[in-house]
Amino acid sequence: MPELIEPITITPELVEILQKAKIAIPTTPEQVEAFVKEVTNLRGFSQLVEQRTGYFMGRKLKQGEMNTASEKERKAVKKIADTIDIEDFIKNTDLEGWQTKQKELQTARKAVTKKQKPFREKISPLTKILKLFDNETIPDALQELTGHPVVPRFSLSKFAKEQLELAKK
Repeated sequence: MPELIEPITITPELVEILQKAKIAIPTTPEQVEAFVKEVTNLRGFSQLVEQRTGYFMGRKLKQGEMNTASEKERKAVKKIADTIDIEDFIKNTDLEGWQTKQKELQTARKAVTKKQKPFREKISPLTKILKLFDNETIPDALQELTGHPVVPRFSLSKFAKEQLELAKK
């Protein structure tokens, strides 16, 4: 079997670095195999998270493009919706006026849907893969790495609270 890496000399400095990182130095073939498996899994997990982050960023950008492209149509829907006051229609018993406004609103919403359709066709698969990653792929990968399933959390860890505080600044 060819050597893939140069043999290393374990120096006191290297031992100190590994100890600070809480990494045990593998000394048996089984330990080396377990170490290699863990490193391989960690690399795979980092690629998985990188891929998920890329999908998230792509979806967010496409949503922004969609919002910009459909701004005029969305404002038209809001303008019509703002003019609809059900109490006035009831008070004046203006069923015909109500139906006319509802038809206007429906037409305006269809215009928004039509304008957003090409964007939604690109956003939809990104949303689906993000859901799959979040609900199955990443929890499964974490279970493979840690040896136990991910459990729901209902309060923030100290680290999470600190990160939120840093994000506020």
